[in-house]
Amino acid sequence: MIAFLHGQPIAIEDDSAIVNVHGVGYELM
Repeated sequence: MIAFLHGQPIAIEDDSAIVNVHGVGYELM
């Protein structure tokens, strides 16, 4: 799974992973 946060592609191994970017949490379902 590839998530685009702030225009930057970030590879996520777990679809239910929570990514914190710039202090903001993104929950990827």
